[in-house]
Amino acid sequence: MSNKKANENNVSVRKDMRIDKELLAKVDAARGDVPFAAWVKRAILMRLDGESSAQVQTKTHKPTQSRPSAVKGAQVVSANEKRAAEIQATIKTRASALSDDEKAHILGARYPKNEFRKAIDNAVSKDSIAKYWDMILDLLRLDK
Repeated sequence: MSNKKANENNVSVRKDMRIDKELLAKVDAARGDVPFAAWVKRAILMRLDGESSAQVQTKTHKPTQSRPSAVKGAQVVSANEKRAAEIQATIKTRASALSDDEKAHILGARYPKNEFRKAIDNAVSKDSIAKYWDMILDLLRLDK
């Protein structure tokens, strides 16, 4: 019979902690779009190991191989940036192929994001549509 508690699994333990609102605001400002738990883990590892944030690895301390990236002019483009550019290009291409009537239908729909996704044959995910919705609205505007 296992002596594990409900907040444990084979590799980790869940800890609840209370953080001052001022400190939490500073953390939120510093972490950007990094998930809170991942940011805290890195900060703890930095404190324990005395390393800079660039040297800290999540999950393990073993150095990992860098992911391949494409070179764009003098800039190095990560795989995520390349994928984001591909998604944006797909959205722009598909949106430009829509007629004015289709655009008006989408903009007037109760759930315009869903209607747009249907109109482009589900070429991109719901999450991508949500992420780039402001750009999509600009593409769908009829008064351009």
